[in-house]
Amino acid sequence: MDGVSTTATEAPPKKKRPSGTLLFLPAALNRGAFIQWLKRIHAWTGFWGALMFLVIGSSGFLLNHRAQLKIDTGEAREVMSVVLPVDAALIKSPEDLGK
Repeated sequence: MDGVSTTATEAPPKKKRPSGTLLFLPAALNRGAFIQWLKRIHAWTGFWGALMFLVIGSSGFLLNHRAQLKIDTGEAREVMSVVLPVDAALIKSPEDLGK
């Protein structure tokens, strides 16, 4: 041995990825058309998601601060009332009341 040690567990040299490819995609999907489609889907879902969260956030803010902002929500009004005559002798337990 000349001072150079070689082991059987040496790793083979790694292949370099071409520039412009995405690391999380397999090589079969690293095509220009698929990457363009993926970027468009990501952009549109991000846009509509951000818009949705703005609407939900603003409505939540208005609902939580309606007293401070003096937002009139309308008076509560009775829409309908029902009176059901029930014989008191028929009610012997909470289950009977439920029936």
